[in-house]
Amino acid sequence: MKKIVSILLLLMVVLTTSSLAQRQKSFGLAYRNGWLLKHHEELRTAFVDAHPVGFEFTYLSKTTGDDEWERVWNYPDIGISLAYLNYGDSRLGQALVTSFFIQKYIGNPDNRLRFSFKIAPGVSFSDEKYDPETNPENTFISTTINGVMEGNFLAHYQLTPHMAVNGGIVFTHYSNGAVQVPNSGFNIPSLTVGMLYTPNPDQYKRNTDPVGAFQRRTRFSVQFAPSVKAYNEEDPKKYFAFTASVNAIRYLNHKVALNGSADVFYNSSIPDRTGDPGANRFRLGLALGPELTTGPNSVVFQLGYYVYRPEEVDKSFYWRIGIKHHFTDHFFTGFALKAHLGKADVIEWGVGYRL
Repeated sequence: MKKIVSILLLLMVVLTTSSLAQRQKSFGLAYRNGWLLKHHEELRTAFVDAHPVGFEFTYLSKTTGDDEWERVWNYPDIGISLAYLNYGDSRLGQALVTSFFIQKYIGNPDNRLRFSFKIAPGVSFSDEKYDPETNPENTFISTTINGVMEGNFLAHYQLTPHMAVNGGIVFTHYSNGAVQVPNSGFNIPSLTVGMLYTPNPDQYKRNTDPVGAFQRRTRFSVQFAPSVKAYNEEDPKKYFAFTASVNAIRYLNHKVALNGSADVFYNSSIPDRTGDPGANRFRLGLALGPELTTGPNSVVFQLGYYVYRPEEVDKSFYWRIGIKHHFTDHFFTGFALKAHLGKADVIEWGVGYRL
């Protein structure tokens, strides 16, 4: 799993930086000061004084509007970031986080005072993790490599053509998707202040061609997503799981689609979890939610319900948040975090075909 994540991360960085190489570059540095949300008993007792702080380096580029989706989304920034975070407690340790992002501006992106929000999936590397003997209280991180989903809301002020300052709030979620347990994960809101330097602002030129007329349509896709899952910290065994989905996607406008899916879930851990070797390993679910499209990429949010759940080992509702990348008009790949309320179930690593 670590090798797979590393390879995917490397491909992600290469694809992103190759697209950035053709556009105006900017470099940012920011300071973060945050706190741990007390979503678990240990955070309210053993780690009450933990106080995460860190720094973030950002490499980004302004989109030019040469691709229509860039004009639709008001010329967003795309980029990659590298952040260092100290959790404020030696048992929790430190983390290095790398992510790629799209930063969307609200209103005119050329205003001296402007506002933006960002969505950024990525990967974190932690130097401390759960150990039943040496670090039993850290039930939040049990693997060195963890998935990250991050978002922010920032205010920017342009001091000079080369220099801008920014500040706002960042929300970060860390989890390994139950690849190994315990896996309570971290939820960290942070306040941030930073600056952005643009070496060559005069070289930027924007395509202002009008966006083409939108025609509503519905497309269908099929997807297969294998997973690896752990059950509890006393059981080192890894269980195989998969999701097979049929999706109907109704495109409502240039930005938003409605994604409905019929999901078939297989989970080989169910017999051990129920103590019944003959327990049914399959479940069926229906899910619905918005899909935000940005060119070949999209972000999917869904809420689902198990319509067939013979073994009641999980909650009846589930949700997922995921990223998809379309290599062609038909073939795509991506990953999604599937969870029951605040508890991660699996990370779905999917490949699919769109009709």
